[in-house]
Amino acid sequence: MNSKYRNKTMEEYMGATYLPLEGFSTAVRDKIKRVSRKKGKYTSNSFGLQHEKLMMDSLLDILLDDLPIYEYLRPGRPPISEKDIIYAAIELQYRSSSFRRIYSDLLKLRDEGYIEHACHYNTLSKYMNSNELSKTLQELIIKSSVLVSFLDEVAAIDSTGFGKKFLLDWKCDKNSNLIKRKDYAKLHVIGGTTTNVILAASVTDANVNDTTQFPILLRDMYRNHEIKKICGDKAYLSRKNIDLTYSFGIEPRIPLKSNSSSRNKGSRHWRKYFYFIQKNREMFREEYNLRNNSETIFSMMKRTVNKPLVTKTFRGQCNEVYSKCLCHNLRVASRISSNRHLVDN
Repeated sequence: MNSKYRNKTMEEYMGATYLPLEGFSTAVRDKIKRVSRKKGKYTSNSFGLQHEKLMMDSLLDILLDDLPIYEYLRPGRPPISEKDIIYAAIELQYRSSSFRRIYSDLLKLRDEGYIEHACHYNTLSKYMNSNELSKTLQELIIKSSVLVSFLDEVAAIDSTGFGKKFLLDWKCDKNSNLIKRKDYAKLHVIGGTTTNVILAASVTDANVNDTTQFPILLRDMYRNHEIKKICGDKAYLSRKNIDLTYSFGIEPRIPLKSNSSSRNKGSRHWRKYFYFIQKNREMFREEYNLRNNSETIFSMMKRTVNKPLVTKTFRGQCNEVYSKCLCHNLRVASRISSNRHLVDN
């Protein structure tokens, strides 16, 4: 159960201040405190939106401090650092723009000291197809979620699709005319129901069944977060998933199917779970309703980073989706950070 990220709160990453307000004068700070006491939650949300990008850049810089730096010993031009590529990938999703149009934003980040080089759009396109980038982005998603996940006790699991820019041949009609449909990459996430942060994520092809990703996501979440209950729809119901959830000390909240029976069939916990639902229907329904927060997470993502996937390879599309998840977590962490700053002051 030990993890290098678990039990690290936002204060340990960011210190006593929740916002980089060193550049603000005393008069501005006093005004923020005075207005926040007067208007409350609306002002804190407005303040968080105004300083969202500033907070996201600062948080990402803190998260990338532990990123290993490898010395390039081969002859020739050294490669672009992974930190610069990750900043460019997040900027691409935050601006919902093209590889070329974010170049001026990268120049600004370079002048502010966040990155060393503003990479060329062809270089960014090449690095987006890297397998190593996928592993780093998944690690950063987990690391960014730990900043605020200590507020969560219940998690929800679900999946959604992100459309690709190119159409897929589907079938022919009776006149032999080829009909095309839009293809998509499938994102599977476990999210916190209190903070709406993504705790674990995986990207698969559109035809992959949801229940196959449940053990992978559950193990990633268990290693890094302390969650007491997990909610999911009927697609995740199986005896193996129920046993795995109980073995981690987590209580599942997955509804039964119409043909579910109480037979164990080799399962250790299935019968107990079956009769728990039968005897506590009202309580189960109330707790299961927290699953709707997974739809809230997808809504938050698609309202802000709903740009179609533009890379042609599947690995590049996975990295685009992981970048969207990391961008969402940074948004949530910056919003909660700014709200806590206003409340504490």
